[in-house]
Amino acid sequence: MQGQRYLMIAVTGLVAMIAQMVWYRYASQVLGQSSLTVAAVVASALLGLSAGNGWGGKYARLSASSCLAGLGISVLLSQVFFYSLATIEPLVKTTNVAWAIVVVAPLSVINFFAGAVFPRLLSREKNSSIVGRLSAAETIGGCVGAIFTGCFAMQNFGLMPTLVGGGLLALAIGVLAKKEMQESTDRSAGSVAPAGSVDPPAENGPVELAILAAVCVSGIASLGMEVVWQRLLILIVGTDTFSYAVVVTSYLMGIAAGAAISSVWLRLRPSVPPMRRLKTVAILQVSAAITSLIVLMAVIFLASGAGQEWINDKMIGYDAPLLKRLLLCAGVLLVPTALQGALFPLVVDAVANKQLTLNAPAGKIYGLLAVGNVFGILVCGFFLIPLLGLQVSLTILAVVSTIAAWLFTPKKISNTLFGLTMVMFALCGHRLLFKDTIGLAINPEQTSKFYYREGPAHTVAVLADKTNLHHRRMTVDGIVIGQSGHNAEEKQLILAHLPALLNYKTHPIENVAVIGLGSGLLSGEIAAVAGVKSVNTIELSPSVIEASAYFTDLWPVNRVAKTTVTQADGIHWLGGGGDDSPPLDAIISDGKSRPGHIGNAAFFSSDYYLRAANRLRPHGKFVQWYSLDAAVPETRTVLRTFAKSFPYTRVAIAAPDSIYLVGSRVPIEMETKNAAAYLKLDTSKSLHRYHWRTVDDLRSMAWLPLAPLPAPIESGDINTLNRPVLEQFSFDFRPATLRQNKIENLKLLKELINSGHTSASLFTDDEVSGRATETAATDLIEAFIVVLRRESLWLDEAAAKLKPVIATLPKLHRGSLLSSSYLIAAELAATEGDAKKEISMLKRAGPLAPADYAMQIRVGQRLLRLGAAEDALPHFLNAIAAEPDSGTANKGAAMALIELQKLETAFPYFQKAAANPEIKLDADFLELEKLFQPSTPIAQPDQGQDLLDSMKKLLDEPSSAE
Repeated sequence: MQGQRYLMIAVTGLVAMIAQMVWYRYASQVLGQSSLTVAAVVASALLGLSAGNGWGGKYARLSASSCLAGLGISVLLSQVFFYSLATIEPLVKTTNVAWAIVVVAPLSVINFFAGAVFPRLLSREKNSSIVGRLSAAETIGGCVGAIFTGCFAMQNFGLMPTLVGGGLLALAIGVLAKKEMQESTDRSAGSVAPAGSVDPPAENGPVELAILAAVCVSGIASLGMEVVWQRLLILIVGTDTFSYAVVVTSYLMGIAAGAAISSVWLRLRPSVPPMRRLKTVAILQVSAAITSLIVLMAVIFLASGAGQEWINDKMIGYDAPLLKRLLLCAGVLLVPTALQGALFPLVVDAVANKQLTLNAPAGKIYGLLAVGNVFGILVCGFFLIPLLGLQVSLTILAVVSTIAAWLFTPKKISNTLFGLTMVMFALCGHRLLFKDTIGLAINPEQTSKFYYREGPAHTVAVLADKTNLHHRRMTVDGIVIGQSGHNAEEKQLILAHLPALLNYKTHPIENVAVIGLGSGLLSGEIAAVAGVKSVNTIELSPSVIEASAYFTDLWPVNRVAKTTVTQADGIHWLGGGGDDSPPLDAIISDGKSRPGHIGNAAFFSSDYYLRAANRLRPHGKFVQWYSLDAAVPETRTVLRTFAKSFPYTRVAIAAPDSIYLVGSRVPIEMETKNAAAYLKLDTSKSLHRYHWRTVDDLRSMAWLPLAPLPAPIESGDINTLNRPVLEQFSFDFRPATLRQNKIENLKLLKELINSGHTSASLFTDDEVSGRATETAATDLIEAFIVVLRRESLWLDEAAAKLKPVIATLPKLHRGSLLSSSYLIAAELAATEGDAKKEISMLKRAGPLAPADYAMQIRVGQRLLRLGAAEDALPHFLNAIAAEPDSGTANKGAAMALIELQKLETAFPYFQKAAANPEIKLDADFLELEKLFQPSTPIAQPDQGQDLLDSMKKLLDEPSSAE
């Protein structure tokens, strides 16, 4: 019967965790993905556990098997409730909070039965060591449920089958256990009834108020710390769905280990008095606080530059297998979570009357812990973290945990407890005095930090290069989601102009929605498009909204008034949260590129696309950017899902890195004269820096239609909210693999071109035949594949592939393709130590992309380091033409001219570089500055000439030397 008892409690933990993870996805579809949804789901689950434990411990007459069967039935019935929400919503939706309570109410019922199982299994038990074993078994079941649901079941089976399977499992085990218990009772008539059978209401002695308060306060600290740990660990193991499941499982594994260890200790020390047990509980409680602060410092190190380097080189990283991620998280959290897991069995043993059964005290203590957990997640999630950040929040929770420790032993001060408390306060003081920036591997000498906040949902930062403060980047949980500066803005500019370009002269766009704010540069550029009246940007994270203010000075002038930002979940807003907004002429999706990041798969789902289509006017356009560094199966799924969601689609190739997806309810086509006219508008000049100038530039992007569905993507799964197949992605993110992914995705695009479905041209009056366009696009893709391979003798093959293509390529691809080829060749020559060949390749790379600021700086700096100052100088001058105030470009020009001994010419560039206060921190510039320092103080009007004269004497070279 003992094995049956452990099976029942393990299944309870497993099914309860399945229900919680799946119901969060259900609730997100109705409420949107937000901190409110997370808090509502977890609080509902914990309240149900609290009520169930209290009822099961004192009042219930049902057996444990009946409660388990009730768990299964409630899980199955919750499906009916979810699909009835659309009917219920108009009747009960008054405020967001009230509606959230209604949505998550089934989870309270589910967890009510789950909570009742535990104390019912203790209904005839008096040996308190069983509490730890059952707690460990239940938590292990929860571990299996978290990993199974988050990493396998939802993606492969879907939300409904996963939840129904869990419900059927609980129902089957409950019925079978009840039947076996009945048979056992019949066979042993007159003997003691087996555990879990029906018994009268339990009674137990009163528990001191201080202990009850201590249990509740301990619950606040424990779940509050879990929230903080979850936020911290994703900075190490990534932000994908697997990582989320791994962190939850790691927490539960530690709890299970602590419960099991406490069970063994109770069995080995049965005669320890209750007061001494409570002293042990107090010591463990404050030890949990101390180790939590140590874990904080460990995570700060692991998420820093040195720590990330150690992780990626030695152990794991974003390319880590699931098991290694689990081992890292479990190892980091093992000690504090094990200490927390040991507390529950020890407290139950200390307060239980040895003459009575354990179900009443166990239910009461478990219920109070759950109540504390509810307060912990609400207070931590909505107040501490948003107002004070992760580090201060964890420090406060450590103090709360220590307060709980002292409440357990209020009558007598323990020297050990006092000493540990002093250690804890010392660590708190250290943390408060030396708060670190978490998850940002930055060099303070090269990077300026404009913004940093450990917000309610994400850790957000805005960083800038000190050599050019216009080059900024925004990171969310360590992932770059928005940038400014040359090349980084290309995607945002193209997304901004595509809808207006495709509708030019026929249906000018007026009202636009952007899903995802990021830096805000995209929204600002759209507002600058002629004819646009309003731009509504939907952003979930309040921290991102705050951080975007540090990019507004880079937006087009006087365009901000047209833009508004709505804090909401994008999918939820499209599905009904934006009913007051007018029909839209364009929806632009600018979420994170990888669908594997948690929640990102939803923005590549048919539900998302269909909701977007329903919000568009008939002529409206939906535009989305997609990175080609994703695995090919993911790309096939995205293309298949997109093609089946819109009546008309196009795929524009921006090789070798990305594609643009365009969907509409009417054919996507235009006239060449309209395209040419749009590219000549003053509002379109920002595209010129990326060589968008002529119709040929547009034609080279292929514009592949996906209807009828091409054979290469015809078969397979569709990504939906109820079956998020894109969340089950490849773990391998190494640079070599990303390059290989690009190659394979380019091959897939070739398959699409060769499938015979791509003959329909974007331009209705195009004189170029469809076959010629397909041939040119195929040749272009083949050329990019060769460049990306970087194999031995690749340059000879690339030249052979490129020669027949280059003459026909528009400038949009010609310059970037060739310059990238020669730059790679220079890198290979450098590895071989062939400086002459490296210089030759760099001299070929630079002139091919004269307007590319980043390329010009890169080529110029490398040539300067190689001693080729005369060849480097034109590239710095090109960069200055693109950005006249660039400290980096002016410094490079000055250094090149000094190498050429053209001192009079060098000095103005030196002055221009010196005008940038950040450039003075650069080590090279400090050396340059020394050359322009006079040997004696000069107080004459024409100081510039005296400085030059002094410089001439120092170098002992005439200024006219060439």
